[in-house]
Amino acid sequence: MVRVLQALLLWALLAGAQAMAAIDVRIERETVSISDSLRVVFTVSGEAQQPDFSPLEQDFELLGTSRNTSVTIVNGRMEQTASWTVDLMPRRVGKLTLPPIDFGNEQSPERIVTVTGASGGTAPDGEVFLEVEADPVSPYVQAQTHFTVRVFRAVSMSQASLTEPNIAEGDAVIERLGEDIAYETTRGGARFSVVERRYVIFPQRSGTIVIDPLVFEGRVGRRGSFFDSFSGGRIVRVRSETMELEVKPIPDQFNGQVWLPAERVELTEDWPGANSEWRAGEPLTRTLTLKARGLTASQLPEIGMGTPDGVRQYPDQPQLETRSADGTQISSRRETIALIPAQAGEFTLPAIEIPWWNTRSDQLEYARLPARTAQVLPAGEGSIAGTNPQILPRTESNIAGDTQRDTQRDTRDQSGSAEIGTSVVWKGISAAFALLWLATLAAWWWSRRDAPGPAEPISKPVFVASDLQRACAAHDAAAAQTELLHWAKTRWPGNAARSLGELTARLDGPLQQELHRLSRARFSASNEDWDGDALWQAFQSETKRSRVKQKPAAPELEPLYRT
Repeated sequence: MVRVLQALLLWALLAGAQAMAAIDVRIERETVSISDSLRVVFTVSGEAQQPDFSPLEQDFELLGTSRNTSVTIVNGRMEQTASWTVDLMPRRVGKLTLPPIDFGNEQSPERIVTVTGASGGTAPDGEVFLEVEADPVSPYVQAQTHFTVRVFRAVSMSQASLTEPNIAEGDAVIERLGEDIAYETTRGGARFSVVERRYVIFPQRSGTIVIDPLVFEGRVGRRGSFFDSFSGGRIVRVRSETMELEVKPIPDQFNGQVWLPAERVELTEDWPGANSEWRAGEPLTRTLTLKARGLTASQLPEIGMGTPDGVRQYPDQPQLETRSADGTQISSRRETIALIPAQAGEFTLPAIEIPWWNTRSDQLEYARLPARTAQVLPAGEGSIAGTNPQILPRTESNIAGDTQRDTQRDTRDQSGSAEIGTSVVWKGISAAFALLWLATLAAWWWSRRDAPGPAEPISKPVFVASDLQRACAAHDAAAAQTELLHWAKTRWPGNAARSLGELTARLDGPLQQELHRLSRARFSASNEDWDGDALWQAFQSETKRSRVKQKPAAPELEPLYRT
């Protein structure tokens, strides 16, 4: 009987543990003014009782709460989620604590909010007004500037609309950050509801950038009218002030090939598998990741990695990512390279160093990886490349095929019967790929036989190679940039590069290097002279290479991309 009671008690404890609620606390803004309201969302997964928010009233005025509940069924199991949205007004300035809130037997985690002094004095005349803010107002070229728009209104409105920022003078790229933020504030003793919208601006050239006034328009209902949308009402239209940015050029102290103005830059590496087990003829994958705060992924340069003699590298396609977090742009460039040593011995991979400009401290810094020395063991008996497929990049079939052929030449006397069997397998695979390629070619030809000709595009980008040639011959950097962006619209229709930095990130080889030189000539403080002859030669080589790539390939496997 005692054992039965113990079992029942254990079951009850386990059931209670499964029913425990997981509580998440989300604050829209962790820094607010003493005159601004604050919205906090408590989300509970699982069963939860009605919470008691009275502990919040020690440092905050409780403006109101609302609850939302959702139920989902996953694999026959019902899951319930409830959220409480609480609007608060801080009572004093300083670091205020959101204390734990009881949800039955569970408590929410404690959070800290920073409350600053009053955000403004007297309120502008009118029931609705706009406020724009830029930080910094004097950024570096291609560096991130935060641009914030706030709509203040003291009346209820409908059919509201707000224009997007427009560059009236200068050249810049504008990206919107996240969703709108709503809160309440006090200006000059008057109460206003505020909607805040955030952007980031990337100036593309030094000098003055002028941002047109933004326009907000909405309909204010008649007083005492319940059916606002049916009773008409008056239209209210307000404009913000014009915003000007003074963009600084690249400082003379910067010595890198690619201009990287950021809040933070990090360079890391990853080596899957045991480095001590590296053998001749077998691939080892090295993954390099460059992360930046305050830049887009298109601005990140190629991570140049040198290799010693006797080691070949097979780079995979880089993975680029840009996301918004904490009110800024965070980007990354991830490069995966397979390294294959031809023989045993000691190899040293050189150090990697990427210079960047810290926009917070206003000084030159470096993202570095130290040199790495590896001992390569002799090739094992019967070993072939590809014995560790889990550490190969996505191009593993091409790498394995090339490595297997090299291994056959270097270890012919050691492989024996295993090498003969492997050769037969690879011949069969190659034949199968060739047959599949021929079948695909035949199907393509059959589908194209009766297909209509290509439709005329609605709007064709204007690019004439002779215009770029004339700009290069005249050593006109600004005209060359304009023509190159026209060419990008033809090269990537529907996804054209919007800036010189984005175009540079999409290319490689000599043309990429010449675009780096063009960028320095356009954005540097020294206004250095630019020679366009080398750019024109690199452009011709790139277009010839593109035409060769577009020709139908011979019925065989594609060659490896080897560096």
